[in-house]
Amino acid sequence: MNGEKPNGDLFERISQLKIKRKALIAAIVVAVAGAFFLFSPYGIIKSIKLAGQRTDAYNELLDIKKTNDSLRDKIHQIRTDTIEIERIAREKYGLVKKGERVFIRKKLENQNK
Repeated sequence: MNGEKPNGDLFERISQLKIKRKALIAAIVVAVAGAFFLFSPYGIIKSIKLAGQRTDAYNELLDIKKTNDSLRDKIHQIRTDTIEIERIAREKYGLVKKGERVFIRKKLENQNK
């Protein structure tokens, strides 16, 4: 023979197969862990969706707060401003002061003809 050990190639092939097997197992473990971190209920994709929902809810909350502030101002104005109270009484309820005359203007249907 050439001075080589007959079992040398076999040992080398076995060690290469062991390395490949370990690499394959490591790749499978990494793939499973990656899939878990991406798609589990506590994964990255779920976290991104929840962050978007949280932002939407916060923006909606800000809009509601602005509306509430506006309504509070309107309530305060209606309760305290006599001119505003009078305007609402006239426009919404058709009330008039004593001695006032009300003029009702009718629209003509054929005005443009």
